[in-house]
Amino acid sequence: MKIFLNILKLIFSCSLLCLLLSFTFNNKIKIERKVNLIELEKSSEKFVSKKQIIQITENFENDLNISSIEKNIKEIPQIKDAIVYLNHNGDIDIKLEEKSPILRIFNKNSSFYLDSECNILPTSKSYTARKLIITGDLDYYSKDK
Repeated sequence: MKIFLNILKLIFSCSLLCLLLSFTFNNKIKIERKVNLIELEKSSEKFVSKKQIIQITENFENDLNISSIEKNIKEIPQIKDAIVYLNHNGDIDIKLEEKSPILRIFNKNSSFYLDSECNILPTSKSYTARKLIITGDLDYYSKDK
């Protein structure tokens, strides 16, 4: 009877060890996650492309840290707000709200946009918004300050 109990304990211990190891190895397997980009406020401006957002998420492939992804997306000057979360399929959902420029300033050697809250938005290589243009020597909005 003691031999039977010892064999049963050994089988149970080995099973438990195998179960724990399978979870460990399963977590290390690279999971293909799809990135879903959802715009909160539909705007005609497309300063930030889906490709740029996907590049940011790819930087965190090994260490999926949702708050870091959200923080990096919010650091993009053209983004007003970003919400990042995992959906029930394990895919990354990103809700974005872009800032909306109201005018473009050409100041000496620089060019940039101003949004409705007077925040300076840099120009984009991939998109040019057709907005009211202001030119001249405007020291108040100089990027050097």
